[in-house]
Amino acid sequence: MTVRRRETVRFGIAFVWALPLLFFASFAGENAIYGAIAALFAVLVVRTLRIGVVTGPDGVVVRGILRSWTLPWDQVERFEMGRWRGWGNFPCGVVRRRDGSTVTVLALNPPFELQPGQGRRVPELLEQLNAELAANRARPGS
Repeated sequence: MTVRRRETVRFGIAFVWALPLLFFASFAGENAIYGAIAALFAVLVVRTLRIGVVTGPDGVVVRGILRSWTLPWDQVERFEMGRWRGWGNFPCGVVRRRDGSTVTVLALNPPFELQPGQGRRVPELLEQLNAELAANRARPGS
């Protein structure tokens, strides 16, 4: 199994979640509700550190912060740049399914660039994923 992701995305978002975690944890001894809120942020930190695209012989697992998708290779059309579906509508890596729907991959979020085209990590990861997809399609019995 191979995991592909942009490390700065997962560490950056986990750091953002860690700030309220530390804040609420500092008051957890005074009130149980603060401990519960801190625990929620702790779960977000751990789940954020696990984001990525995991590939194996059976298919692809796209790990998000709140949800994961498991897709067999025969459901995947290609990996490409798409748009984030939520607030901001920024560019993001997606898995295009054969039925035309997409799964947004937070772990393949390109860096902010003043001059587009400087950050090559996400396009390289998409190329690697498409190469693995082609290899799995060419494999006998798939």
